[in-house]
Amino acid sequence: MPLQSVFALRRGVADSARLPAWLRKADAINAAEWIALVLSGVACGLLMVYFPWNIRLPGNAIMRAVFPMALGISLVPRRCAGSIIGIVGGLVVGAAWWQQIGKGHITTTASVVLLGLFLDTALTNARSGWRIYLRFATAGLLANLCALATRWTTATLGLDLAGERSWSWSVRILTYALFGLLAGLISAAVWFRASDKTA
Repeated sequence: MPLQSVFALRRGVADSARLPAWLRKADAINAAEWIALVLSGVACGLLMVYFPWNIRLPGNAIMRAVFPMALGISLVPRRCAGSIIGIVGGLVVGAAWWQQIGKGHITTTASVVLLGLFLDTALTNARSGWRIYLRFATAGLLANLCALATRWTTATLGLDLAGERSWSWSVRILTYALFGLLAGLISAAVWFRASDKTA
């Protein structure tokens, strides 16, 4: 498959982006777009590892991942953009976890990578406008529920974070789902318009 086809421009996503189109004029992906994707992935990973906030409910970490990922996709609205950002972000988080730096964890690594994959899948054939909001929300929901499944697996294997507050799994399912939906919806609203550009 030609590289140009793999990174084909998503016209509907591009038309809805709030940012100027200086990075998405060419049919073929260029060096500036690669840099934007890598930097978005690095930002995603660093936010997950080094900038935790004081929200005590489980599942809130995805809100730090979706925002820079949505920014990267708005700048480079191409096929596989989310996957590239997610892989780069996952490598940053995974390296931090491996070196026991910051708040890196295997669950966080998985959620970042899966989020990119789910966003790419959700944005397939996306039309411009408010439908993009629903696709981001759906991707956030699925990614966070998969992160919860990973959390459950690590807890079962005794690999969970030491000193983490114990929550019932019913509460976790609810909060992970809500944070996933909200993260996708809010990030999409910030970086994309709800109405078509030509409307």
